[in-house]
Amino acid sequence: MTNVNGLLERLHAAEQDAIDRFLHTKSGTEELDPLEFLKSLPWAVTGQGGGCLALSTSLPWGGEALITEKEGVDVPEDDEDALLGFYDEDYAQEACFSTVPE
Repeated sequence: MTNVNGLLERLHAAEQDAIDRFLHTKSGTEELDPLEFLKSLPWAVTGQGGGCLALSTSLPWGGEALITEKEGVDVPEDDEDALLGFYDEDYAQEACFSTVPE
């Protein structure tokens, strides 16, 4: 089983400022600890259609967050590059972060 907290820690370390800014804006408060917030969410493996899998969770302000490997088609292994995407209720991407930012 993938270590979700480990993936979140790697993603946050790679793009801390951008993730923090995004989550502070979406939550409406600077008091939020972004990494602890992400770790507190109930992540589960879900099918995304076409045989693709992701770790997903619903967000308190609506929409969902997904974690995939860098190709966006499967749940990443613990040591694999990963993407963290945030999507609104219409599944439009609001933000995407990577363990290997460009």
